[in-house]
Amino acid sequence: ISLVAFLLFEKNMIQFICRLVVSMLYESLLNNFNEKRILKFRLYNLEYTIKQNDDCVEIKAAYYEKRLHQFKSFEELMINYTVYNEPLFNQLERMIMID
Repeated sequence: ISLVAFLLFEKNMIQFICRLVVSMLYESLLNNFNEKRILKFRLYNLEYTIKQNDDCVEIKAAYYEKRLHQFKSFEELMINYTVYNEPLFNQLERMIMID
């Protein structure tokens, strides 16, 4: 195998492993949310709370209590709620869970 082919294989393998880790992080977060119906985490020095209500999922930052964002589902929240113009889903590895 040539060096170029080996490096391409290695790059693809690293990308696959990264996607797998993110997928595992998301599944763990989703399972935790489904059990407790509430998640608290820290991201970029702000504490956030995700809470399941009767008909929606809400997220708010601790210092901005009046800025309550509502979504139809946890999945929609993870895709559409952004912090520094990045969806929450893309920041899973930066989230620090709080009990």
